[in-house]
Amino acid sequence: MNIQTQSVSELKDFVKKLNSLPEMTRHINLAQHLSTFTSKPSFLGQLDMEHTIIEAESYDMRELLHSYGFEHIATLNNLEKAGLFKKQETKSNWLTIKRTLQLVVEDTDTANPNDIAYVFSGYAPLSIRLVQHAIRSGWRPVEEVLKMLPGPHFETKRGGFSNSPSFDTLSGAGVSTSIAKVPDGRRALVLVVFVGGVTFAEISALRFLSAQESMAYDLIIASTKIVNGQTLLETFMEKLG
Repeated sequence: MNIQTQSVSELKDFVKKLNSLPEMTRHINLAQHLSTFTSKPSFLGQLDMEHTIIEAESYDMRELLHSYGFEHIATLNNLEKAGLFKKQETKSNWLTIKRTLQLVVEDTDTANPNDIAYVFSGYAPLSIRLVQHAIRSGWRPVEEVLKMLPGPHFETKRGGFSNSPSFDTLSGAGVSTSIAKVPDGRRALVLVVFVGGVTFAEISALRFLSAQESMAYDLIIASTKIVNGQTLLETFMEKLG
């Protein structure tokens, strides 16, 4: 009887595994496709260039033109006008920003991540790090670093319903889950808005934050557009001839 029961149990487990087989096959196919893409010299060259930028090393404009063609002179000019590409005439604040906000995390475990830096295999998106600071301790502790970033920044108290936490509560140090919950016990909502576009990596990082047990808020994402490196650069490219 025990043998029969065990056999039925094993059969049920086997059937369950069969149900998940198509999903496993799909993941294997995706992994094989990604491996083919990420092993290409063009992809590895892009990674090398991104690493150069993150480490604040210099990159000659001529090298870019030699790699991608002199038709991109107009592209570089447009990037310079937009402030995304510029000649460094004074000491860069990047190393200070990177260190203070912990934008580069060594030994990132992408299989079992414990930091948002896993989305870029060791680099934490600046935008999401700022959201993280706003939620946990506010921006006052990193005020000096915020002054180094392009564009204005400010904190303002938002109006709303009396039973929802104000921005003062949100940006207070040591926010507890009990403070952030609305009367029925649910976590309060925080709306994160991206004007100009958001990447899938930033969305993944926000979802990772929202899923943490210590997180006192549910994060809602709104954006004017979904962008990536290619679509962003395409807006600066001009067809010559």
